[in-house]
Amino acid sequence: MVAHGPKAAVVMATGFVPLTVAAAVIMARLHLRLKVQRRKLLVSDMLMVAALLFGLPPTGFFVIFKRLGALDPGVTTTLQNYHGNPEDIPEIFKLFWVGSVFFCTTLYLCKAALLAAYLQIFPDFMRKRRIFLWATVAYVALAYVATLLMTFCMCTPIETNCFHSPVAYRAHFEPQKVTENRDLLHVPPGPH
Repeated sequence: MVAHGPKAAVVMATGFVPLTVAAAVIMARLHLRLKVQRRKLLVSDMLMVAALLFGLPPTGFFVIFKRLGALDPGVTTTLQNYHGNPEDIPEIFKLFWVGSVFFCTTLYLCKAALLAAYLQIFPDFMRKRRIFLWATVAYVALAYVATLLMTFCMCTPIETNCFHSPVAYRAHFEPQKVTENRDLLHVPPGPH
């Protein structure tokens, strides 16, 4: 088998090492805030903990992927060159899909933690900065909703997000459905 990607150990290390470092930094911050300073937790602290918790499942899925053979170097995300049990393919696709929801949520919780920290830094009299910051909060919230909608609606109908074969998975994605609504995308009429 030709190796096209990194080995399973490399993939797992790039998931678990940053997660472990982040957990250590967050625990140190919580210890400083609660034990040393004897202060209550801030919104940004809670968002960081939530981001850490949402980051655990997709990283934990690496162990399952390795057990099922989906982390072999020659296997692609569409499971080309997959030599494991064909009955495991739906489970792998389900884990890919669920992992992407958790991963996106983790990214947007990190952004929310940063924005919450900025909201604590800027005092009330800095009205223009706070208005700009709240506009950024709204933009990030809308981007998160759009990301989740794209994740849920990528393959239609929605209940077919987990297929039984890699061929059906690749063949069912229909990007033209996204671009059919010209009013939504402001695409001028004409030949495409």
